[in-house]
Amino acid sequence: FGPDNKYGVFPGVSAAWRLSEEEFLKGSSWLNDLKIRAGYGVTGNQRIPQNQYVNRYRVEVNASSYPINGPLTSGVWQNAYSNPAITWEQVSALNLGLDFSIMNGDFDGSFDWYNKKTTDMLYPLPLPAVAAGRADAPYVNIGDMQNKGIEFSLNYHYGKKQEKPFTIDLSANISKNVNKIVSLAPSISQQVYGSFRSMETSILKAGEPLGAFYGYQVVGIYQDAADIASAPYADGKSRIGGLKYADINGDNVIDANDRTIIGSPHPDFVYSLNINATYKNFDLMAYFYGSKGNQNYEATRYFTDFGVFKGQKSV
Repeated sequence: FGPDNKYGVFPGVSAAWRLSEEEFLKGSSWLNDLKIRAGYGVTGNQRIPQNQYVNRYRVEVNASSYPINGPLTSGVWQNAYSNPAITWEQVSALNLGLDFSIMNGDFDGSFDWYNKKTTDMLYPLPLPAVAAGRADAPYVNIGDMQNKGIEFSLNYHYGKKQEKPFTIDLSANISKNVNKIVSLAPSISQQVYGSFRSMETSILKAGEPLGAFYGYQVVGIYQDAADIASAPYADGKSRIGGLKYADINGDNVIDANDRTIIGSPHPDFVYSLNINATYKNFDLMAYFYGSKGNQNYEATRYFTDFGVFKGQKSV
């Protein structure tokens, strides 16, 4: 960062209250430990290439050389643009939680609620080719993002305290996170990015999740020649058995203006189960993990269907 933004202040604070030590809960035979906690902190991110606040130049014989008066002379060319106003990306996080242990320690777990806000996200925003030439675009503080969610874990322990030959520990966890781009810089309405072959896969847009898939919305399959005759696809590549696409803007032509949000890589929730069991000199460990509700980018369809259609699509 430049001289005006070289330093940052990132405070943090946390507190906890062990309720199980209070008089009104000490008589509870089933409760071993109960604690509520809260924390708030701000962290800074500067993990980007250095010297973003100044123009950078390079000397290369194979990129900027000129035959001046006979011999070859190396020139200097600008290989990266500057952003003097670039500053820290900051993440402020609020966390509220509860930890508990019950039934003589046989069961324990925790519950957390968090709200994490990222401001001044650092992003290498591309410049138009006619403006940038061969030079790299600078990183900019492109906007704000929010991650908000809950997490719950529950553990069960058997055998160790009872000194049994068979012991087992079971741990289950479930969490839900909601991701959203809150706002973008005033000069940016949206940014299409991510590439696979000749196509861009994702979009950065206020109100949508980070990494939202961007393309054409599938609405059906062409059944026969009459169905194809009514197709609004601009270059006439519709075929029997091929996919129909939604005319998002209603102009009776399917083209790049009909691209829309077609999916999110973020799951509705994730869950896991851990098993750790022992019997005398034998032990067993198993771990299960699941994700529900997220979409995947199916690159195989590029080779099986994209040969007759230019762009991403929902499946």
